[in-house]
Amino acid sequence: MSEANKQSMTRQSLIDLVSVRELEVGDVNFILDSSIQCLRRYTESVSMGMGLVESVQYLETTILYALQRMGYSIFIACEAEESNNIVGYIVADTTKNHIYLQYTKYAFRGMGIQKDILLPLVVDPTKPLTYNWPTKAVLKLVKQQKAKVAKVTELDMITRLEAGDAREGV
Repeated sequence: MSEANKQSMTRQSLIDLVSVRELEVGDVNFILDSSIQCLRRYTESVSMGMGLVESVQYLETTILYALQRMGYSIFIACEAEESNNIVGYIVADTTKNHIYLQYTKYAFRGMGIQKDILLPLVVDPTKPLTYNWPTKAVLKLVKQQKAKVAKVTELDMITRLEAGDAREGV
């Protein structure tokens, strides 16, 4: 079997196993827990010198604000048979080709959930791609010149809110 057929078959199998839906209120806790757990591991992602409690509070506040007020597109990948079993998600500004957050459960990594299913929903492959958090995976893309880190700061969030360029609530 050719490599193209294997990839096509794998992608079809993935599509059969995973469905995509929009954010539901109950998903916010999963996004918070998974992103905070992941991001606090990377000292390059969080301000140096912060303690654990301060770091978690900072991330929680920043992420909640972004989810509620920044107008990001948010897509949830879940098991096709059970939409409450989340396997990954992506939070992005489609107008700027900017990924604010993305996550895939460990057991589902390497299957193409982000690359083949979620990313195509939010990015234009002809434009430069930026990421908010410089995790190890993102830094690999930066090294390969496939992406850049362009962190949306609290000041950016406040400026957009004051300009009326943000939506109300999740």
